[in-house]
Order: sequence, then C-alpha cells, then structure tokens
Amino acid sequence: MILHHYELSPFSEKIRSMLGYSGLSWQSAISPPMPPRPTVDPLAGGYRRIPVAQIGADIFCDTRIISTEIAAIAGKPELALENCSKDIQEFVQHADTEVFFAVVRSGSPAKAISFILKHFSPWQAFKFIKDRAGVQRDASIAPMSRNRAIEILAEHLLDLEQRFGSTEFCFGDTPTIADFSAFHLLWFRNKTEGDELLENIPDIRDWYHRMLDMGHGDRREISRQQAFAAALEHAPRAVPEVMKRDPLIGKKVQVRPSDYARDAVTGTLAGVDQQRIIVARETSKFGTLHVHFPRTDFELSQTG
Repeated sequence: MILHHYELSPFSEKIRSMLGYSGLSWQSAISPPMPPRPTVDPLAGGYRRIPVAQIGADIFCDTRIISTEIAAIAGKPELALENCSKDIQEFVQHADTEVFFAVVRSGSPAKAISFILKHFSPWQAFKFIKDRAGVQRDASIAPMSRNRAIEILAEHLLDLEQRFGSTEFCFGDTPTIADFSAFHLLWFRNKTEGDELLENIPDIRDWYHRMLDMGHGDRREISRQQAFAAALEHAPRAVPEVMKRDPLIGKKVQVRPSDYARDAVTGTLAGVDQQRIIVARETSKFGTLHVHFPRTDFELSQTG
C-alpha cells in the first residue's frame, strides 16, 4: 500500500497508526497540506482530502475505505467499520465528524496561528488559512461556536474516561477502529495545543500512550515517479460481479463528499454496493484507474 499523506494531517495519523498496529509494511508519498497536490491529483482526479491510499491502479479515498483495505490485508476485521457493532459505528461517526470539528474549533486562536507559522512560511500560512476558509464556505455543515466546540470535546473526554475503568481500549481489550478514530483527534489536539488536556485524566492519558506506542509500522519513502509507476504498471483489480447490478453501471457519474471539501470526481461507474462506490477514470498517463469511495457521506449522481 502507498499512503499519500502529510505529517500533520490528523486523519493520516489515524491510518498511520492502524498500519503500525497491523504491523504492515507500507510506502509513504508525501503531499502538500493543500491543493494543488501534483502526485495525488492525477491519480484521484480532483478529490481534495488527505489521506489517499493506492494499491497499483486502485485509488482509495477516505479513511473509511482505507481502513477496510488495511483490515483485509492484515486480517484484522475489527478495523473495518462495516464489521463492527452498531455502538462502534455510531462512536466512530460521532468522533470523525462532530468531535473532529470540535477539536479544530475549540483550541486557542493564538496557539493555532503560532502552530501554523511554526510549520509554514508567512506566505504558505496565508494560503493555508485561505484554503481552509474556502473549504468551510462550501461545507454543508453549519459552523459551530467555540463554546459549543469546547462542550462537545468535554463530553467526548468524559465518555472516553468512563470506558477505561476495566478495559484497555474503547470497546474491550482489543483495539478497534473506534480507538483510532478517538486517538487521532487527541494526537492533533496535542500537536496544536500541547498535552495539558490529558494531564489530569490518567486513564485517557495511559490509553493515549498505548496507542502512541503502536508506532507507524514499516514505512518507506517513495517518489512521485514511483507512485506513478505503480499506477501505470498495474491494471485495476477486478470488480466483484455483485457490484455490477446497479442501473448506473457503465454510465458517466460524479462522486463528491456530502459534508465538506466537496470537490467532485468524474468517471464511469464501475461498481457500487451498500459500502462502496468504484469510479473508473480513463487517463492518458496511466490508462484506467479505479477510484474507490465509501457510500456513507458521499453523493453519487449521473452526469450524462
């Protein structure tokens, strides 16, 4: 697996930690924190979120689908959301949406600016802030106040604290996708705000360090040319017959996130079921690519 990511991306950390837990070897392709992304853009065809995973000519967008791929490769079904209980699915959905935005919004504005300037030049910082503001304007999610964000984060921490009385992880003694969804949010909060938040919550702090100690697995850096070669030298994997029964199969479609960063990817619908959408993109550089999306929080529509 190739992971297209950048170091400070919280959702990339979610996947890097899963790879560490799974003990997998993987290839790292670093992308800029904002578009344009010269390596990802030709492969994913306009999808703007990070991370993106790649296996040959198959491109996987959104951590929900990437997690499912890791679960299959590593033989760890607990990392695929569709294999988990309703309680875990609801926990992950809440963590990856409301709690994520609460973590971003609840921090100190002064610390946020300091963090950005620490990692970007002034011009890059201006572009980064402008880019994220544009994403927010296009979002279908109403912005939350800082006070409400602080409340949501506090509620989330109380819920986490109550889970670790007799177990080491969120839903028992084995990590599930829920742990990684909770972990990457606190990892990002610690990066941007410092680790004071967990000082007086020892059960969460101990769990956080158990997650941190999993590391990132066997990581090897690769170049843009190597990522492109992987796409060029392989054909997309076969689409299961059960995914070819929808009346839109073979039709021109577009897929876009339904919440934020709503840039669309266009192509031919190659497969669809209750969990996944597969769009075939014909490219002059790589031939046929299959771009995979989850059904949840994504919109599929016919374009012609």
